[in-house]
Amino acid sequence: MKIRYVITILISIFIFSIALTSCYSDDSSKNKILELQSLLEEKNEEIEKLEDELRVKENQLEIASEEKTYKEIFTFSGSGAKKSEPFIIEGNRFKIKYNCTGELSQAFLYKVGDDLYLELVVNTMGSIQDENIFYGSGEYYIDTNMIGNFAMTVYDYK
Repeated sequence: MKIRYVITILISIFIFSIALTSCYSDDSSKNKILELQSLLEEKNEEIEKLEDELRVKENQLEIASEEKTYKEIFTFSGSGAKKSEPFIIEGNRFKIKYNCTGELSQAFLYKVGDDLYLELVVNTMGSIQDENIFYGSGEYYIDTNMIGNFAMTVYDYK
């Protein structure tokens, strides 16, 4: 936009200087001024088109930068049998990364208000470090049964 104003000012100064000299000259100078005014209008239209294209490109870039990714929303760690605080998933899927050390690693995913577990997060003997992806938005919590230590991180896809 600044370019448009600078070009407009420069052309306007040029036209004004020609207009001043035309007061003391013939009709050919007046015709030249009219031609320059027409040229100025054409250039202003070109500048407006370029500004519109620039706005479209900026919007496309902004949309591209807003693409969905996994974002960390909750962490839960400890040992033994524990229930996590509830966490809210806004996207249509999420993943739980876990690092469990010890003899037994069990964790179950529940939807708040449900008595039956929704998904099995992990169920293994021995230490494990992995992740699982789950689908659906809502409010969830994790129920663990560990002989050893664990650390879990929940990532919402949004």
